[in-house]
Amino acid sequence: MLRNKKWFLIIFSILIFMFILLSAEEEEEEKKPEYVGYKKCKTCHKDIYDSWKETTHALNFQGVLDSTGLDDTTCFSCHTVGYGEPGGFVDTTETPDLVGVQCESCHGPGSLYKKFSIMKDHEKSVANGLYEQTEEVCTKCHTIDQSPDFNYEEAVKDQKGVHIIPEKEE
Repeated sequence: MLRNKKWFLIIFSILIFMFILLSAEEEEEEKKPEYVGYKKCKTCHKDIYDSWKETTHALNFQGVLDSTGLDDTTCFSCHTVGYGEPGGFVDTTETPDLVGVQCESCHGPGSLYKKFSIMKDHEKSVANGLYEQTEEVCTKCHTIDQSPDFNYEEAVKDQKGVHIIPEKEE
């Protein structure tokens, strides 16, 4: 009888250990950021959204359509959100809310930092995938070939190119 209890405890312990390992693995998978689209951002950032929708970034997808159409996808990586990435733009039918240069084009996929409890803390937001706004973020698309006259310092001041820049809380 004692021997059976030992085997039961050993097997039970192994099963619990395996369950813990599998649960930890699932948590890792859940932590991959996904694109949520501007409508989610707009909920809390209405003034920034209103400013952004008038910018060249918000309106530039029509220019792509006018010049190359939907058959040439060369421009999609910069003129849509997350093209070629998991959960990113696929086409105007399947992912119409990811057309144009939106919040997540510059700020990164928002699924992990979109909660107010995270967004109110800049460090937590960055730890959860929010991109720091640097020249490197802009020059992924504003390359020498595509934007030879691009000047980062001037661009970030241009509210018609980006959006209003909120005052930082001290």
